[in-house]
Parts: sequence; structure tokens; C-alpha cells
Amino acid sequence: MASARRGAYVDALALLEQTKSVAPQFVLVYQYESNVAYLAGDTPRAIAALEKAIALEPGNALFRHNLEELKRRGRG
Repeated sequence: MASARRGAYVDALALLEQTKSVAPQFVLVYQYESNVAYLAGDTPRAIAALEKAIALEPGNALFRHNLEELKRRGRG
């Protein structure tokens, strides 16, 4: 999160990849990846990360809402 706040999105995404390799079932890592990817301008990666988060936690209304918003913005 600190890297992302500094605008170091590449670094933040690399750290998230490391985290996923250690804890692939930790759903928040995918939410963070989605946020950072979106900020970095990579909407397809942001969408894919949220889709993975939803696969891990299908009942999460926030993830579903954010995914809908990303897809809507991607069309706009």
C-alpha cells in the first residue's frame, strides 16, 4: 500500500505478486491488486483481479459492485 501511495505502481504490483505466491487464497491481495492496477491505468488487470477475488469470496457485494463499475467505465 505504501508503494501505491507513492505512485510506485510497478513496485506495488510486484509486491502483490510476491504475496499471491505465498498466500494465493488471501482475498484482499486481489482487491489491492485491482485498486493498484486501476490506478496504474491497467483496467483489464484490475478486472481480472476482482474476478479472482469474487471466485474466492462469491458473496462479497463490494467486490461485485466494484467489478460492475470497472466494466462500466471500461465501456465508456
